[in-house]
Amino acid sequence: MRKNHYKTLTLIFIIFIINSSLIFTIKADNQSNFKNDDEIDEIQTQSDIYEEIYGDIIIGQSFRPDLGNLTRIELLLSKKGNVKFNITVGIREQIAGQDFINISIPPTKITTNQQWIQINFTNIVLNTEGKAYYIVCKTSKGDQNNSYRWYASATDTYPKGIQYYTDNSGETWSQNTSRDLCFITHGKEIIKDTRLEITYVTGKSGKTINVGIENTGEADIKNIEVYLGIEIGLLLKLNTHYNDTIELLKAGKLGGLIFPNIFVLRPIAFGNIKVTVLADGIDAINKTYSAFFLPFYIYISK
Repeated sequence: MRKNHYKTLTLIFIIFIINSSLIFTIKADNQSNFKNDDEIDEIQTQSDIYEEIYGDIIIGQSFRPDLGNLTRIELLLSKKGNVKFNITVGIREQIAGQDFINISIPPTKITTNQQWIQINFTNIVLNTEGKAYYIVCKTSKGDQNNSYRWYASATDTYPKGIQYYTDNSGETWSQNTSRDLCFITHGKEIIKDTRLEITYVTGKSGKTINVGIENTGEADIKNIEVYLGIEIGLLLKLNTHYNDTIELLKAGKLGGLIFPNIFVLRPIAFGNIKVTVLADGIDAINKTYSAFFLPFYIYISK
């Protein structure tokens, strides 16, 4: 009796493994089966109608991403009839252009019931400044009785995109601004390198100090705080402080600040100038320079 029980458990376990292999391509709801570190970017899941894909009929949907690294997309698809040919899912920059990436899905991965089909990508970098991209589904075979279906909303539920249609293999395209196809895009934010460097600290006549800050990273940086600390004397130290802000420093650019009328109590003195640079996402930068203060000029060692 116990042996039969073990056999039953073994059979259930084998069936579970076989069925689980489908999870990597097909999922039955809108929640991801993957524990990736990506996140949902663009999404339209309302399903009221469908568009058929076969022969010369190609269907497309535009979207505008907010996340720069596209990791995967999901489409709500099904098939109709005796489908024995693949469907190709591609992404392109122009609806009438060529796919810059595409994946062919066999009919065995798509059922006659609508299901979310997941397509994974690797390191697809997209422009996130309002540029449109196009998801396109096509096949070269089939007819009205043997086709794929891509489900859609009957209203304009995705304001950042448009549904597209062609019945001549892409020679001409039509828009349907009152519908949107069902899709989900997943992605990651591209973390750009952010770095600042103090390139120069110089003294000038009139007791003025110039400070140069260079953005040597890949991202623009806002609200860069620059602090000057003036320290005079050895035993009896006299300290004064100044600060200013660079509101925006674009990547690869050099910015400068002028600190005029530096006050030093003694007419002639040796001291130090400490420069501190602070900005969000960047470790504080601290540099100290030796200086010789004269009544109308400041000499700073390099």
